[in-house]
Amino acid sequence: MDELIKDRSSWKAWFDSQELVVSPREVTWYERSLWEDVVMPILANGQKVTTSMLMPYIEKLRQGVPLAYVCGRIYFFGLPFQVEPGVLIPRPETEELVAWILEDHPAGKLSLLDIGSGSGVIPVTL
Repeated sequence: MDELIKDRSSWKAWFDSQELVVSPREVTWYERSLWEDVVMPILANGQKVTTSMLMPYIEKLRQGVPLAYVCGRIYFFGLPFQVEPGVLIPRPETEELVAWILEDHPAGKLSLLDIGSGSGVIPVTL
């Protein structure tokens, strides 16, 4: 039965009923990310959101597609970046690398060259 998602509580109730086989921590992360990156933008445009519209996202998660690809976005150093299959998803260790660089060069000039090393989040963030 197709249900209408009207707000966060109806979204959460429906999402929780989907029984994804992931850890409780991941379920919370998945629910919040899909709410913010998929459901809220549709609602903000004044459109209706139905559960049948959301099933493709759930099916991708069940197939093991990374959450970043399902949502189309990942946050790196607090900044949103669009990602899709074919774009490397930045790893948490890469955020540490950026933090180290910023610690070593707090206000000074920084020259860098990044060619073909991934998604481009390092030079954009720096």
